[in-house]
Amino acid sequence: DAVRLILDEMESGEIPTREASSLLARRVLALVHKEAAGHKHNLARQGKSTDREDYDAGMPNGRISSDWRVWGRRRRPKVEELCMRDVHLLARQWVADEHWDVPKHHLYDPVPFATYRCRDSVAGPELAVFLKLLTSGRSRRHVLWQVVDVASTVTGPETTNLVGEAIAGLDARQEGMARCMARHYPYLNAALTNGEKQDRSCDVLTPLVELWLLDDGPRDGLVGQLMKRPDFQYFLFFGTSFARHLSNARQEWLHQALERLTPPGQGELEFYHYPRRGPILRQVAQLGSAVPGWRKTLALERGDWQPAAPSATRLSKGSGKGKCKGKGKGRRAPVMPEPVQGPQGPGGVQVYLWHPDTQAAFLQKALYGTDSTSLALIPRLEFATSTARAKELLDAYPKEQPQKVDGSDIWGWEVIQAAGAYSDLDAEVQRRFLELPLPWIPDAVGDAELECLVAALGRADEDASIIQMLGRFAGKVKPVKETMTKLVARVSPADARNLIKQVMLPRKSGVALQTAGLRMLQELQIPEPLELYRAAWSNGQCPRDVAGIILAKVNASQCFSPEDVRSFYSFFRQMAGQQDECVYVAGLLLTQLMERPSWSLPFLPEVVAELAMLPGLTNDAVQALKTSTSHVNEILHALTKVLVSSRLAERAAAGDRLSSELAAKQPEARVLNDLYQIRSFASLRDLARSVGLMQLADCDPDALLGFVGELLRAWQGPRQNDSDSLLDCTLAVWAKLLRPGQLDTWPAVLTAMEKRLARCGSPRDLGALVAAIVAEVSSLSIADAAQHGSALAIVREMIQRLLSEHLAVPQFESKHTMDSIAKAEMQKRCEARNQVVLKQWPALLANGCTEAETAQLFSACPEGKRVEFADAFVHAAMQVATKHREALAKWRQKRPDQGWRHEGGIPVDKVQVGSEATGRVTNSSAEFGVFINFGCVKDGRLNVPTSDWTNYRVGDEVTGMIVNKVDIKKTNQFIELILVRDRSSQLEAQSSVSSWQVACRTVQWLSNPPEQRNLHLSTISSLWAKVMNANFGDLSFEEGLGLLGSPLPQPKDCSQLVNELLLGPPERDMARQALDWLGKVLPEDAVRLWTAWLERATGFADTESEAANASDMIALLRLCEQEGLELPKIPKTVARGFVLETLELLAASKMPEARLLALQALWEQHWQVEDLPSVLIDLKSDPCEVVAVAARNLWATLTSTEAFGGQGGQGAATSSDEDSDSENGSEDEETGSDSAADW
Repeated sequence: DAVRLILDEMESGEIPTREASSLLARRVLALVHKEAAGHKHNLARQGKSTDREDYDAGMPNGRISSDWRVWGRRRRPKVEELCMRDVHLLARQWVADEHWDVPKHHLYDPVPFATYRCRDSVAGPELAVFLKLLTSGRSRRHVLWQVVDVASTVTGPETTNLVGEAIAGLDARQEGMARCMARHYPYLNAALTNGEKQDRSCDVLTPLVELWLLDDGPRDGLVGQLMKRPDFQYFLFFGTSFARHLSNARQEWLHQALERLTPPGQGELEFYHYPRRGPILRQVAQLGSAVPGWRKTLALERGDWQPAAPSATRLSKGSGKGKCKGKGKGRRAPVMPEPVQGPQGPGGVQVYLWHPDTQAAFLQKALYGTDSTSLALIPRLEFATSTARAKELLDAYPKEQPQKVDGSDIWGWEVIQAAGAYSDLDAEVQRRFLELPLPWIPDAVGDAELECLVAALGRADEDASIIQMLGRFAGKVKPVKETMTKLVARVSPADARNLIKQVMLPRKSGVALQTAGLRMLQELQIPEPLELYRAAWSNGQCPRDVAGIILAKVNASQCFSPEDVRSFYSFFRQMAGQQDECVYVAGLLLTQLMERPSWSLPFLPEVVAELAMLPGLTNDAVQALKTSTSHVNEILHALTKVLVSSRLAERAAAGDRLSSELAAKQPEARVLNDLYQIRSFASLRDLARSVGLMQLADCDPDALLGFVGELLRAWQGPRQNDSDSLLDCTLAVWAKLLRPGQLDTWPAVLTAMEKRLARCGSPRDLGALVAAIVAEVSSLSIADAAQHGSALAIVREMIQRLLSEHLAVPQFESKHTMDSIAKAEMQKRCEARNQVVLKQWPALLANGCTEAETAQLFSACPEGKRVEFADAFVHAAMQVATKHREALAKWRQKRPDQGWRHEGGIPVDKVQVGSEATGRVTNSSAEFGVFINFGCVKDGRLNVPTSDWTNYRVGDEVTGMIVNKVDIKKTNQFIELILVRDRSSQLEAQSSVSSWQVACRTVQWLSNPPEQRNLHLSTISSLWAKVMNANFGDLSFEEGLGLLGSPLPQPKDCSQLVNELLLGPPERDMARQALDWLGKVLPEDAVRLWTAWLERATGFADTESEAANASDMIALLRLCEQEGLELPKIPKTVARGFVLETLELLAASKMPEARLLALQALWEQHWQVEDLPSVLIDLKSDPCEVVAVAARNLWATLTSTEAFGGQGGQGAATSSDEDSDSENGSEDEETGSDSAADW
């Protein structure tokens, strides 16, 4: 009743309207808090938690209490913070901070998305009284601000009616004019703001419209009511809800609003012509949902085109008339960040959904300025004449700003008059608005505006017309090249060809656009590009950057014949008078040639050789020739030409006529100096190395000889520190003339080399010649054995000729007949001879040869160098054999364990190596290889290079194969197939065997005559063991002994032989044969070596280890029994690996030591009590008392439960073993592994 009484007093006017509206606003807020608190109390009574901790834990407690609130959006948050004590009314906070005030915040901040208000049913009587106060007309401005406060708190039909009545009583144009000029006149601003404060916003229409249209449901109907007003077009500038609804849902209404608006300079001045007083018209195009969204777009876009801000001014608190500078409250320093745009332009743009007429009207009414955002939006209007507007702006370039900036504050904070009197507020607002200076509109078209517009045009659809339009700005504006490149890439190849020719390639387009056009010829694969290259070439009158690019592009293409493009490279001769231009273009060409070493034009090496005569380009030209990988003959001719020029330059520089100071001043002197620097031995050596890496197998011999001749001429001059290395590299190139299929030319080549070196070289140089020839011949792949033998014979004849003629060492009766010079010469000759005989000749034959060849080499070995020679020769031959074996293993890739099996095929163990096969491909991949079903239960893997797997598709038939390898294991079987036409694996295998045979012959030669064998038996033993362990020829041990000659060495020496062999280690069969043989010759040493071999073979990781160890132990036991020798001590690791068969054999032996060894093995193997073999029971009653006692002791230990704390059997043994590995380790070492204490 008291509340009703107060409300009646408000209606009757007993309580003044101003105070009544304020009381009602506070009353409504209190009712909202009471409603929220009541729902929290109901939750507690229902047993639901309202604690913050439970809320954080994810307990569902909010759905029932959500009835009191209304969300403004259809998409409500998934979690509602109803457990919080305070009621978070975001709309009320938005009103309190006046986030719509653009001059204060420098941007428009819309109502937050996750906004809710209370249902207005909680304050029905209060809202009814509010409506009556509003319609009374008393204190209307204050009542309007209280309506804003109430609308930010509650929502519903009553609130909607109240706010609609408030909006209906406002003139939108009048409110807009007041917003523009109020802060310039503080006395007017105070009359319009909430609480009559000068520093607050006078714009009450914006929050009313935003809160009225906040809810999604009734928005369309409310917007329809606004459209019935005569001033509906002005609501586009009050908030974003009205404009966004028209832009996204009601385009017909948007079109009607745009038709009523006028751009600046046409008709009457309007408030929306003033920027930065509120939302501007062009922002209507940015209220879509495109990335990054309209909210973020508004938040990021601040003052992107305004002039430089003057010093900040404040409103005055004083009174009086006239212009003055004041101290305004609430004014913050203006923020002027750069415009924020994405890579595709401004965000939130969705105008492509608009009608063409709407786009045209928007283009005329909104995009009249040249700020960056407006320029970026122009190309987005795809259905309007945006291209014409862009052309208009481009034609106006350059254009200065017609209206100069006078320093006024565009945010509206400059005080014009602080105090004043008026009788009619609306009339005063209109009068003061008309007194404002004209709005500052950006209209200049400078470089910045042009760049922004050009960058935006890259998104336009009229590609061809825009490219034509932008062509004249190509050399003036930077983004033109990127924009035109983007547009050209979107048209058809035929249209792109015409546009590139007409717009991008003419010289007036500028170097940047020309280079972009040339690049696009290749990227877009434009047909018939040669015509366009010639158009850009302009008979050599094009810019030098373009010339360099054209020359490089022509070389990079593979579709031009050399005759068609030869004229391009005559540029350097035509421009010989303009040396700077030639040097620049040549530098570009050489740089690109070095980056692309594969040259398509055969005449390019000749051109590059000519460029070496330009100042500063000599080294680049030589480097380009060195890196080229094509046209080897032409490259050699060009390098020879450069070397001839450098030789002549050396003569020109003789007598210090060329100094570095002169070379820095005169271009011609620099050319001579650069050519002279090439003549250094270090440069020539690097050049020879580079040529040696080229594909010289098919080059012209005359071209190669010409190049080598120039190198040798330089080498024959005054010797330098690098002369030896230069000769080595030169001989390596010269040796490339020794080609596998041209053996008939070898004698002439070798003779020429021999004569040249013998005539002007030293003994060391002749040795270098032999080294180069041996290295080249060793690297050749000669498949035919006869040809290989012929090649070795030719080289051997040359070596013998050198040894007998040029490196012969005469024998004098007395050494005192030679003087010091002769002695030095003789010493060099001996060193070179020994180098050839002991190193180079063996290296040649280490790859494999006939017995006749090795006999020739053995006969040339000096008598005092036999051991040194044999050691080096065997090592070289075994190294080659191992290399070939590794290459063969690398070539044979094994397939993983998984495979494909076929029912009904032959078993894997029945497949014979070497048998022919035909089949079909079942799987083919780069990772696993090619697999063939050739009739076996298991697919075979075809051994082909990885790069060839694409040639074999599933289902293809493959013929001409043979089985090369069959590998059978417990977990997998592997079959390898090779093509008969691919003999590389066979060659590798043959090379391995041939090199091994050479090593065998060397051991045999060193072992004869037998009477001298003991002089170097240690070396023979080591070499013989190395050969036998490799055993590429599958020799038996008895056959291997034949390499030592007859008779065999003494028994003690035989023990040394077997010991060296076992250190290899050899294969099991070879080791057994050796130990069996030694057991017949020297049983005592055989027993000792058997023990060492058993310990070493225990760690072999093969599937036959257990059975093999058993066989070895049987052989050792038999040897001891036959020879009456004591069985040696066996290590733990060996005993632990005895199988049951071995244990039974040891237990049945007549030797007590063997039976004790069986007990030791039982202890080391940690048997379970229930699994103990019967041999232990038999040994408990052994005739030997020691064996019986030890057996009973072991039985008691393994079966006792008291000795090991209640644990028996396996547990006890395991515990003892662990202790012996840690604490008792030192004791074990002292007592021995076979002592009785251990078991």
